[in-house]
Amino acid sequence: MKVNVEIQYDFFNVSSQDIERLVKEDLKEKNVKIRDIENLNIYYKLDEKAIYYVATLKGKKIVGTGNTPLYIYWESSFKFMFFLINIIYCGKIRFFYEHRKDGALFLYWMLIG
Repeated sequence: MKVNVEIQYDFFNVSSQDIERLVKEDLKEKNVKIRDIENLNIYYKLDEKAIYYVATLKGKKIVGTGNTPLYIYWESSFKFMFFLINIIYCGKIRFFYEHRKDGALFLYWMLIG
């Protein structure tokens, strides 16, 4: 069985495979071999779109991102942007706005069949 976890938050999608790929690429840049890793903990902060990880190697050495996270927002954000541009170009989306008495401005959009 193959499991794929898709995280969706604030018009943004990211898969667990994308997160894992970025972590492995970063470990490779640090000359860490996957077979030397005993334990790998990966943390994804939704609000920052940031990935942190801590890898414990077999010799008990610890490698990780520290205070410098990896970011994953570009690819998925561009996919959504191109999707939205395509819908607007085809005339299949309508925008509405509401200006409330308290000064707040709300933008609504609706897909049209």
